[in-house]
Amino acid sequence: MLNVTIKKIFKVAFLIYIVYLIFLTLSPFQLRPLQLHHFPWPIGPMRSNNFDVVANVFLFIPLGFLLAPLLPKKGFRYNLLYATVLSAGTSLTIETLQIVIQGRFPSFIDLFTNATGGGIGFVIGNPLEEKINLFYAHFNRQTSFKYHRSFLALLLIYSALLFYLPFFAPEPFSNWSPNVQLLIGNNPDQEHPWKGGLLSLALYDHALSYHQVKGHYQDGLPHFSQNALSKKPVALYLFDKQQEHFLSDHSPMKPPLDLVQIPQTGTGRADHVGVIMDGSTVLQSPKDGSKLYDRVRSTKQLTMEAWVHIERQFDTGGRFLSFVKGDKSLFYFYQDIDEIVLAVNAGFLTRGRFHSEGIETVLSRATPMLPSAKPVHLVGTSRPDGFALYFNGKRVARGSLADGFFVLANYLNLDRIPFGGRALLGLLLFWPFGLFLSLTLKEVSLGHLALYALMGSLFVGLILLIQVAQHPLPFFTERTSWMPIFASLLGIISGEIIKRRFFIPPSGSLRAFKSR
Repeated sequence: MLNVTIKKIFKVAFLIYIVYLIFLTLSPFQLRPLQLHHFPWPIGPMRSNNFDVVANVFLFIPLGFLLAPLLPKKGFRYNLLYATVLSAGTSLTIETLQIVIQGRFPSFIDLFTNATGGGIGFVIGNPLEEKINLFYAHFNRQTSFKYHRSFLALLLIYSALLFYLPFFAPEPFSNWSPNVQLLIGNNPDQEHPWKGGLLSLALYDHALSYHQVKGHYQDGLPHFSQNALSKKPVALYLFDKQQEHFLSDHSPMKPPLDLVQIPQTGTGRADHVGVIMDGSTVLQSPKDGSKLYDRVRSTKQLTMEAWVHIERQFDTGGRFLSFVKGDKSLFYFYQDIDEIVLAVNAGFLTRGRFHSEGIETVLSRATPMLPSAKPVHLVGTSRPDGFALYFNGKRVARGSLADGFFVLANYLNLDRIPFGGRALLGLLLFWPFGLFLSLTLKEVSLGHLALYALMGSLFVGLILLIQVAQHPLPFFTERTSWMPIFASLLGIISGEIIKRRFFIPPSGSLRAFKSR
C-alpha cells in the first residue's frame, strides 16, 4: 500500500501532467468551423510517421506511470487493462476535441499509440510502489532535506535544456547543397499526395514586394508569363508543352531545370487547368538543383508564385510543392483539409536533433476566397528577416525566421497565439525550473530563499539574453519577458509548499524556520 503522503504527491503530479497534456495536444485553442464530413472520425487519417508514433507513445507513458499507484489493488492484469483503457479514453477525448481545434487533426493511429504508451507507463510504475515507499521513508527520517541531491540532478539537467533551447535553429539557405531537387505533388516520403490543377509556377531568387504580388494577381493568369519573365525567374513552368514525360523550364536562366512526370498513367490533361494532379502523379526535377542552389544561396531570398486550381476548396490535402534535399523538405506549400500552410526550412534542425515540422504560417478557410471555379494565386516569400504568404493578392500571414523559442512555440502550435502563446511558453518552461531549484534547498530561511530566487532570476535573464543575441526579435519581447522570471518565482513558491506539505522532517531547519 502506497504511503498516504506519497499518494497525494502522485495526485498533484497527475494534475500537473494533465495540464501540460492539454496544452501540448489542444493548443492553440482556436476553433475551426465544424465540418464533420472532412473527418471520418473515429477512423480519421491513417497517415503518420515514425517520429509521430514514438512521440505519441512517450507522451502517454507518464499517464500510466502516475496511474499505477493510484488505482485500486485488483490484480496486475486488471489494473493494466484499466490503465490502458483510461489512456485510450483520454486520447479519444483529445482526438475528438481536435476536430474543432484549428491546426489539429484527429488520427486513429494517435489513439492506438497513446493507449500503448499508457500501458507501458503502468508496467514501468507498478513494480516501483514499494521502492517509492522506502525512498520516502528513508528521506523523511532525515533531519535535513537530503533528497535535494536528486532534485539537484534534475535541476542541472533541466537547466542545461533551457540553456540549449535558444540555440535551436532551422537550416539556413547557406547550408543547402547542390543536390536540392524540386518536387511537386507530394513530400519526400510520398505520404502526402496533392490533388488539384497546376496552371503555372515561378521561382525567384529574390522576395517579391507586396505591390508586385498584388499587381501580378490583378493582371491575372493570362499575363503571368510576361510578369514572371520581367522579374527574371530562376525557374518558370507554364505546363503548356509536354514532350513524353518532360515539362520544360521556360526561364532564360541556364541551365534549365526541367521536370519529369512520374507516373503519367492515370493523369489527365486539360488546357484550362494545366496538369491535373490526381494524388498519384509527381513532378520532379531529374537533375540536381545547382542553378537554384547557387542563386538562392547568394541572395538568401526565395519566392514561389503559383496559380493553382482547387475544384473543391480545401476538401483534399497534400504537399503541393517542396524543395527536397534527401529526406528533408527545405521549403514547401502544403494544402490541408482546412488550411494552406507555408513552411520555410522545415525538417531536422542543424544545432540539434530536435525534430520540427518547420516554421509555418497558416491560411485558414475563414479567409475570404474567390469561387472555387476560378484559379487561386499563391505566393510565398522568404528572406533573412522573415517570410510572408499571399493569397489572391492579399498578404494573409507574416512571420520571422527566428531561432530558439520560436521553433519550440511553433512545434507546440503556440505561435498562433501571438501574446498569450509567448507568455504561456514562458510559464510552461520556467515554472519547473523554479520548482526544481526550490527542492534543492537545504536551508529554508528567508535569506536563503531570497538568494536562490535572485540566482534563479539571473539565470532566466541569461537565457533571455542568449535568445536576444540569436535573433533581433526575441520570442520573449518586452511585453512577455516578465513571464519566465515570474514563472520561476512561482515555481520556487510551489516547491516550498510541496516541501512543507509532504517533506516535513521531525527536526531541523524547517522547524526553526516555522518558529520564526
